[in-house]
Amino acid sequence: MKSEEKDSTLLLSSQSDNIYIFPDAHETHSFLFNVYVNPTKILLFLGGNILCLLVAICFLAVYRSAKGGRQNGEEEETEPRKILTPPGGWLRPVSNTEMFAASAAFLGTGSTATVLWLSSLQSIRPEDVKQALSIIAQRIHVLQLCVAWRWFRPWLRRMKNVVVDFSVDTGDAMSVYYQQMRTPYNISQGPLWRARLVPQPQAAAGSHQAVLVLAIHHVITDGFTNMIISRDFMEVLNAIMTGRSYNTPTRYNIPAITNDLLSMRNYIYCFKEVLLTTYKSIARMFIFSHPETKVAFTKVLYKDFSAETTQELLRHCKEANVSIHSSIVAAAYLALLRTAQKHLKVKKDSLSITYDDSVNMRRFFPSIYKDSVGFHVSFCRLEHTVCSSDAESKKNFWKLARSIHCGLHHFLDANKAPLLASPVSWILAVLEQANYVLTRLGYKNAIITNMTISNMGNLKHLLPGQYGDGPVAISSLLRSVACEFLGCPFLLNFHTLDGRFSISLDCYINNVAEDFANNFFSYLTNYVADISQCGTISCL
Repeated sequence: MKSEEKDSTLLLSSQSDNIYIFPDAHETHSFLFNVYVNPTKILLFLGGNILCLLVAICFLAVYRSAKGGRQNGEEEETEPRKILTPPGGWLRPVSNTEMFAASAAFLGTGSTATVLWLSSLQSIRPEDVKQALSIIAQRIHVLQLCVAWRWFRPWLRRMKNVVVDFSVDTGDAMSVYYQQMRTPYNISQGPLWRARLVPQPQAAAGSHQAVLVLAIHHVITDGFTNMIISRDFMEVLNAIMTGRSYNTPTRYNIPAITNDLLSMRNYIYCFKEVLLTTYKSIARMFIFSHPETKVAFTKVLYKDFSAETTQELLRHCKEANVSIHSSIVAAAYLALLRTAQKHLKVKKDSLSITYDDSVNMRRFFPSIYKDSVGFHVSFCRLEHTVCSSDAESKKNFWKLARSIHCGLHHFLDANKAPLLASPVSWILAVLEQANYVLTRLGYKNAIITNMTISNMGNLKHLLPGQYGDGPVAISSLLRSVACEFLGCPFLLNFHTLDGRFSISLDCYINNVAEDFANNFFSYLTNYVADISQCGTISCL
C-alpha cells in the first residue's frame, strides 16, 4: 500500500480537553472499495434501523411484563441451544451487538484478519492447508453464513453450499494482508471469509516457514472466535500432516444470547446515546474543513517483544498488583499525551481521554456458552484525565495504572456496562452510514472516542503456539480489524503468544494523520520497553 501525502498537521477539538484526531489533506485517491452504495439504500437502512428499534422496544416491554426476563427465570439451561438450519435457510435476525458489523458489511468494510506466521519441520503443502480449511468450514457453522435483507433488517442466512475461498499468494505477507482487508465480500451469497497462504523462503535445512492470512468478516466472528478457528485449523493441519485422526468438535450457531439478557433500561440508555451522538455529529458537520481525501483504509503497525521482556513486564505488574492490560492502557494514555504535545508544539500538561474497551460478552452468558463461536462483543467506555506528572515517578505511573484497573473492573463487574451498552450497536450502525457519506464527500468523520482497545490476554490455552508433537507451530500472530467508519482513530490490539507479548495498532487513515499514528506507536512501544526494564516510563 503506497500513497503520496502532503505535509499534515493535527487538529484538536477546542470544545474540551478531549483529543479528537483528524487527518489532514491527502492526495485524491481512487475509491478503496469496489462497490458504491446507493444513497437510497442508505436511507432505507437508516429508516429500517429506527423502525426495528422502536418495534423491538415495544415487543420487549410486552414480553418482559408477561413472562419476565430470561435472566430472572428459575430454570437453568443444561444444554446449549443450537440453531440447525438447512442449506439456504434463514438463521435469525442480526443481533443488537452484530448490527454495526452488518452495517459495515454493506459498506464494503468491517473485515477482521488473523495473520499466522507458521514454522514447520516439514514442507507446508497447499493441498494440506486447503483440506484442513475445508474440514473446519464443515465443523464451524459460522463459516457457512452470509447476510441478506429480510423484513427491513439484515438476517443471518446459511449458504446453499460450503465454499472454501483459498489460494496461494507470493511475495510479501503484509501486502497480501492489505489486499485481503481491502477486498469486499459477496455479502448476500458468501462466503464471508477467505484464506491466503504465503510461502516463505526456507531459512535452514529442515525449517519451513509460511504465513496464513485468515480474513473473516466481523459480522460472523470476533477475536475469541478467530482464535478458536485458528486453533481448530492448527489441530487439523497437524493431524493431516502426521496421518493421525482429528477430533475437533462441531461448533453450532447459537441464538442471540445477549438479546435475552437485555432489559428496558438498556434501550433507555440507547435512546439517550442516540440523542447525544446525533447532536455531536450534526454539530461537527458545520465546523469540518474540506480535506482532499475521499478514501478510508487501515494501516497496521505491530511489534513483538522477546520472552525476557515479557517476563520482566509481567513481574513489574505483579509487584504493583496491576494487570498487564491496565499498565498498557496507562502507557497508551501517556503516549497519546506525549504525541499531542509534540504535534501541538505547545506545553499541554493534561489531556482528557475517552476509550472503548472491547469486552467478550460470554462473561455474562451461562457457562455452557463459554466456548460459543460468533460475534459476541460489546464495549465498555471509560474516561480518564492523564497528566504529565503521571510519568514523573514510578509511584505516579502505577497509581495511574491502578486507577485504570479499578475503574475497568467496576464497570465490568458492578455496573455490567458492556451489557448496558449492547444496543448502542444500532447507533454505531447509523454512525457508520453517516461517516461513509462524509468520507465520500471529502469531509472529516465524526469522532466519538479516542481509541478502542482489544486485549486477548495470554493465549496459552486458547491458541497455543505448539500442538503436541505436530510439525507445524505458530511463531507469531497479528490481529487486525478494519472499522474505518466507527468514529475511532485507532484500534490497539495486544496479547501474549507462547510467552511473548505482542502489540499492534490499526490506524484508520480517514480519521488520523499517518505521522501522528507513527509517533504514537513509537512512544507506546518505547514505554512498554521502559516498563519491562525499570518498572516505569521515561518522563514526558
